[in-house]
Amino acid sequence: MKTRYEMPRYMERFRCIGPACEDTCCAWWGISVDRRAYDRYRAIEDEHERRRILSKLNLKTEGTDRDYASFELNPATGHCSMLGEDGLCTIQAKHGEAMLSATCATYPRKVNAEGGTLEISAALSCPEAARLALLHEDACEFVTSDDVHTPNLSVNRPPSTARHMPHAAVIRGAIIRMLKMRRYAFPHRLILLGLMCEELDRLAAVGDPEAIPAFLADFEAEAAGGLADNPDLREYAAFPRDTAFQIRMLNGYLMRRLEGTIWNRRYERCIAEYVRGMTQRGEAADQVIRHYEETFAAHVAPFIERCGHFFENYAVNQVYGTFLPGLRSGQRIGTLYRTLAVDFAMIKLHLTGIAAHRGELTPETAVELVQCYTKNYEFVSSYRVDFLLELAAEGRDSFKDIVLLITN
Repeated sequence: MKTRYEMPRYMERFRCIGPACEDTCCAWWGISVDRRAYDRYRAIEDEHERRRILSKLNLKTEGTDRDYASFELNPATGHCSMLGEDGLCTIQAKHGEAMLSATCATYPRKVNAEGGTLEISAALSCPEAARLALLHEDACEFVTSDDVHTPNLSVNRPPSTARHMPHAAVIRGAIIRMLKMRRYAFPHRLILLGLMCEELDRLAAVGDPEAIPAFLADFEAEAAGGLADNPDLREYAAFPRDTAFQIRMLNGYLMRRLEGTIWNRRYERCIAEYVRGMTQRGEAADQVIRHYEETFAAHVAPFIERCGHFFENYAVNQVYGTFLPGLRSGQRIGTLYRTLAVDFAMIKLHLTGIAAHRGELTPETAVELVQCYTKNYEFVSSYRVDFLLELAAEGRDSFKDIVLLITN
């Protein structure tokens, strides 16, 4: 059966920009090599070239076929040892794209198998992918193709034995449609989505999975109709706000995580601007809170209203690329939702501090922050988990508390 490919529209436009990239993927993190790529390198006929590549590879003592070895990094520059002075991969330049390892050929793509379809999205740790995904209103419209011209793609396939959420694909479709419901401001949509996810977890917990499709249809219809029968949810301004709680939990956690967790230099610069911006009027709690509120009202709220598609595209891309694998592997929908909400709250916090420092918030600044924030924490699974555990330790992990992190 011929493979079908589905992707957000921005992936049709994506091309690696190589040496023009502001934050190369060929530096400062492990570059994994699969067993097949390693065998291809061993089979290179030119002895000098074969030795050049193999001498820079470290075999992993407990490696797998997907993660068999890794390239050495230049300790002075952080660059992969295969990166040339022109900023291009010397393996690809000399041997073609087909010789790349699965990691290098695939990144920044995320490829998930779903039935007979390969779903392709991108990690927003790539600057060019982040620009294309976040800045264009049509970026997350979905398109299909019969072919993609990228060899050696690494495909994530669902586990065959794990317990997983019933109707996972139907749920993800409903989530994406809710995130695209532009009659509501984006934070409002995120709150409504949380209510939907809370009920989905309840239905799964009480053993009533067959009620899920009907519930989703009713919930979507009510939201699309303007919540006429539910005035408590109709107006975003009616939701409670607690800036002090946001600052204490989000900023407090971020400051405690700084030492030893920032490795991306671009993110390090953004954090420095964030700290200077947040403490511009003083470091006392009341001064920080007041300045945060004023900056959010002056710069971030207008940005969210003016560029509503920015956070919509961010969330849709995250859901499309991660929620089905999560649900297929047994994660609760409420946990996946909370992870998304925490990232939104953290990004919003960062942008407010940076806007205070720069005196403005442009789309380019927002893209820069999302990209380096994603890159710095993309593979730090404990980052979000530990924050949710801190909320739980304070007894502040209810859905109402998550709402307080979202609203301003």
